[in-house]
Amino acid sequence: MEIIRNYLIMDKIKIKKTVVLFLIFIMFFSEIFMYNIDFLKYTDEIITVIFGVYIILKCFRNKITINKRLLRIIVCLIGILTIGIFSTLIYHIQDNVVAILLDIISFFKIFICAIGMNFLIKDFDEEKILKPLDKFAKAFLIIGFICSIISLFLDIGMRGQKRFGIYGFNFIYKYAHIYSMMILIACLVVVHNSKRKNAFNIFVCLSIVQMILTTKGPSIIWAACIIIFSYYFSKHKRFSVGIIILLILMSVVLGKYQIDEYLSQENSPRYTLYKYGFETANKYFPLGSGFASYGSNMAGEYYSDLYREYGFNDKYGMNEKDGSFLNDNYWPMVMGQFGWIGLSLLIFIVFEFYQIVINKDIENKDRAMILSGLFYCLMHSIGSSTFSTSACVLLFMVITILLNTKKGENNGKSY
Repeated sequence: MEIIRNYLIMDKIKIKKTVVLFLIFIMFFSEIFMYNIDFLKYTDEIITVIFGVYIILKCFRNKITINKRLLRIIVCLIGILTIGIFSTLIYHIQDNVVAILLDIISFFKIFICAIGMNFLIKDFDEEKILKPLDKFAKAFLIIGFICSIISLFLDIGMRGQKRFGIYGFNFIYKYAHIYSMMILIACLVVVHNSKRKNAFNIFVCLSIVQMILTTKGPSIIWAACIIIFSYYFSKHKRFSVGIIILLILMSVVLGKYQIDEYLSQENSPRYTLYKYGFETANKYFPLGSGFASYGSNMAGEYYSDLYREYGFNDKYGMNEKDGSFLNDNYWPMVMGQFGWIGLSLLIFIVFEFYQIVINKDIENKDRAMILSGLFYCLMHSIGSSTFSTSACVLLFMVITILLNTKKGENNGKSY
C-alpha cells in the first residue's frame, strides 16, 4: 500500500509539473499572437480565474502553512479589495458590474497567479520545472540577439520608434516593453539553470545588448542594474543606503529621455494622469474613487465620469473615441481608485516581497536577477500599466517558481 501511495503522489506531481509548463508556454505564445487572435488577449484573465478558484479550494480542503510575510501580503490585498469595494459602493462613479468585475481581475491577477503558483508547486523541487525551459530560453535569447544586430543595419520588420539615432528593437512583439519582460523571463530561466559562470556571463550579456537596443529607458536601466546587482549580491545580501542612492541617480540619468518626454511636460498624458491621480485621491479621501473609475483599462473602456469631469474628453488619446493613452499609468490608478490607504498597502506589499527575496536561501545570481526584474517593473510602472500586463503576470509566476526551492529557509514550504 505504501508503494502504491508513493506512486500516486509521484504521478500527481508529474501532472502538476505538466500543468505548470503548459501555463507558462500558453502565456508566452499568447503574448506573440494576441494581436492577431482576439481570444488570446484574455488568457491571463482566464488563468487568474482558474487560480482564484484553485486557491479557494486549496484553503478549504487543506491546512496550508503560509510564511508570515506572504500572509501579510494576502491581508494587504484583502484590504485593498475591501477599500475598492466600499469606495465603489459609496461613490457610484462606475456602476457597470461587468467593468467592476473585470477591473478587479485585472488589478489582482499578478498577485492571484503568483500565490496560486506558489500553492501549486510547493510539494516538489522547482529546478525540475525550469530545466525543460532551459534550451527554449537560450534559443530565444540567441535568436533575439542575432535579429537585434541585423535590425541595426537592415529593416527586417522588427523595428519600433526611433530614439538616440537608432530604431528601437521589438523582435516579434508589438511593443518593446513586452519584449523586454520576455528577455527578463528567459534570462531568469537560463541564469537559474546555469552551473558554469561562463554560461551565466554569456547569456546575461546577450540580454543586456537586446535590452539596450529596445532603446526604452527602463530596459537600459535594467541593463545597468544587472551588472551592478551581479557584483553587489556576490558580496552582500541586502541593499545598503549607498546602493539605493546609486540606483536612484542612475535611474534619473538613464531615464532622462522618458522623464523629459513624458513626465515633465504639462500637456503630456502621463503628467495629466499623475496630476488628477493626486486630485482624485484627495477628493475621495481616504478610500479613493473605486474600481474602474480612474486610470485602469476598464475606466477607459467603460468611460469614467471622472474623465468627463476632468476634461479628458477634449484631449488627444484620452477621449471616448480614442483612449489609447488612458492606460499609460499604474500608480496614478492606484492613488485614484484606492486612495492613500490603498497606495500605502501596495507599497508595503512591494517591501514585503523584497524581504521575501533577500531572506530566501537562494543563489546570489538568482537574487540579483529577481531584484533587477522587480526594479525594472517598478521603473516601468512609473509611466505604464506594467503590473497589469500578462507579460508581468508570467514574469512573477516564473519568479515564484524560482523562489520555491527546497534549499531555502522554509525547506520547500510555500514562501
